[in-house]
Amino acid sequence: MRALAPLSTLLLAGNAALLLWIGALAATGALSGNTTPLPPTPPTAAPTAAAPADPRGHLPLGGMPGGPTAPHDACLRLEGFLLNLNAQLVAAGKVGPRTLPELRQLSATGRCAVSEPAVAEVLSAYGVALRAAGLPLVGPVTGGSGGAHKTLRVERRAPTP
Repeated sequence: MRALAPLSTLLLAGNAALLLWIGALAATGALSGNTTPLPPTPPTAAPTAAAPADPRGHLPLGGMPGGPTAPHDACLRLEGFLLNLNAQLVAAGKVGPRTLPELRQLSATGRCAVSEPAVAEVLSAYGVALRAAGLPLVGPVTGGSGGAHKTLRVERRAPTP
């Protein structure tokens, strides 16, 4: 009889585990045949688009005082700056002057200082686009440090007779 004691203890433990498992299935409704998931809870607020990141977080750019000197770092900052400007224009319902692949191609050249002609031309185009959209000008787009974009001057003409 003592030889069967471990076996009966094992059977009791197995039965208890089986009962706990059946109880868990009953609690979740799996035994009732109702396997449809519960409907999702409605959101408390309607989802909204995220605001574009502030391009000033990438300043100073390469070629500006205090800017990165390593070409890779300068290009990463320039690309982030331009992508944020592009996102601001899109959020305002406008189209950026350059496509995202063009911006990435510009940063892939490794020549990303604001004094580079290609970079200066892109910054100038973004300055024009930001002015047209009525958005604030930021960093070298304003004609500030780096000299990549000079502000446009409007000169009055003499009236024509």
